[in-house]
Amino acid sequence: MLTTTDLQTLEAQGHKWLSRKHRALPRMEREDILQDSLITLVRKVERRPVENPGGLLGRIIDDRVIDYVRKDVRKNAVEQPTADMSAVSPATMPTYDDLIFALTLDQTVRAMPQPLRQAFILMDIRGLTSHEASTLLDTPASTLRNWRDEARNVLRKELQ
Repeated sequence: MLTTTDLQTLEAQGHKWLSRKHRALPRMEREDILQDSLITLVRKVERRPVENPGGLLGRIIDDRVIDYVRKDVRKNAVEQPTADMSAVSPATMPTYDDLIFALTLDQTVRAMPQPLRQAFILMDIRGLTSHEASTLLDTPASTLRNWRDEARNVLRKELQ
């Protein structure tokens, strides 16, 4: 069991860890990550004793930072949905038909309503599961699956 003094010491260690290793993160995000990491550490210590709580806290913080960065990247992917549409063409020298297909696909995706476009890009292009996308967009997973299916239908009609 951790005492209040232990927690204060660990919190100071966490501040140093974040300031030294993850100083590129916004200050408020670092604070949120630290508090979340401390809560996780306390829960783990309650279940079973830990020999090196400071080391465990460092690993938890690193995991939380990685999660934050991944969420930030995914959020930017939603805000800039057509950034990777150039990847639709094959890596080899594209034919004229390939270029027309890629252009039509890009225009069709851009013309979709935002919910359909987001669901399609996150789940079919980015490869997220419906549950990951629902967490990211704060929308039920079943709704996102319906939007993705609707987007596929729009593409199917346009590209035939």
